[in-house]
Amino acid sequence: MARTNHESLKPSRGFADRLTIGGGNCLSTAISSQKVTFSHCVPTIIHMLVSSPVIKNLDLSRWKVVIGGSALSQGLCKAGLENGINLYTAYGMSETCPLLTVANLKPHMLAWDVERQVEMRCRTGLPVPNVLLEVVDTEGNPLHHDGKTAGEVVVRAPWLTQGYSQDPEKERGAVGQRLAAHR
Repeated sequence: MARTNHESLKPSRGFADRLTIGGGNCLSTAISSQKVTFSHCVPTIIHMLVSSPVIKNLDLSRWKVVIGGSALSQGLCKAGLENGINLYTAYGMSETCPLLTVANLKPHMLAWDVERQVEMRCRTGLPVPNVLLEVVDTEGNPLHHDGKTAGEVVVRAPWLTQGYSQDPEKERGAVGQRLAAHR
């Protein structure tokens, strides 16, 4: 029976096991043997790790991970926390080299129950130092930060992409025009 496209995107158990068991290049061995305390990855990697039975034999309590590339679900965040992984969401894109915001818990939030912490950890977060960020309407007017109103993210930071090397089409496109307008 042929697999559908959706099924083919699921990692096989064999891949998850190779990720977390055995050889010197696997994630779990690296985290344990190198005493990794900080890294970043996409949610898929965390999912494969927390889905593997090997995680029960690992001490991941020193590992802080910034998640990017796609949204971190609350369920996956909770599973990571239950296995000792200290997860934080970051927002950015290639043109922002690589992040603009991080959902970092403030000291008083560490006393909150896990459900409330998970909600905060999965949010977009606050701008990192040297980032000025605003959400604006189509006329460029700042919008309220009410968690409901949609708008365009306008950002200024010293490391933003200034343009697209050897790609004048992108430079003239919508993203290129917005970069030029907000430099």
